[in-house]
Amino acid sequence: IDVRGLVNTSVQYNNIREIRNVGVRVALANGRTISVQNNTISNQTVNYGFSQGIALVDVPNAWVTVTSNTILQTSSVPNQLGTGIYLACVTPATVFGTIANHTTLARVRTGIHLINIQGKYAFTILSNSIAFTKPNNFYTTEHSGIRLEGCATIRVDNNT
Repeated sequence: IDVRGLVNTSVQYNNIREIRNVGVRVALANGRTISVQNNTISNQTVNYGFSQGIALVDVPNAWVTVTSNTILQTSSVPNQLGTGIYLACVTPATVFGTIANHTTLARVRTGIHLINIQGKYAFTILSNSIAFTKPNNFYTTEHSGIRLEGCATIRVDNNT
């Protein structure tokens, strides 16, 4: 699912499978309402992974709600493990909202990755479950449960 431009977006109750790049992408939605809820995004193909389960890109001043999604990466190829949820702006920008309520992320390199998000009233990452599995004993690539780069006023609570 790929939505681009100045539109309010709601993506709910989808079962997205066998993706090769991004499951749900919303881009260039300045000041819009974005809701991604109750979706299952999975890649059952053993030898190919996705880059991002949910990607929200260049969405300054948007109201974002990402809740109750399940993102499952099944690839066993180390360099193909992607990011569960990616939220980024090109330059530091205020984004309002939350990534919360038991969003489950399994077998990804980075669970939740935020770049240049300025949570004016504390953007919240709350009560998510992130699980990692090493494809083999020699696997040493760095993994991150929650990665924040260039961010301010982000509240991160009760994630496992």
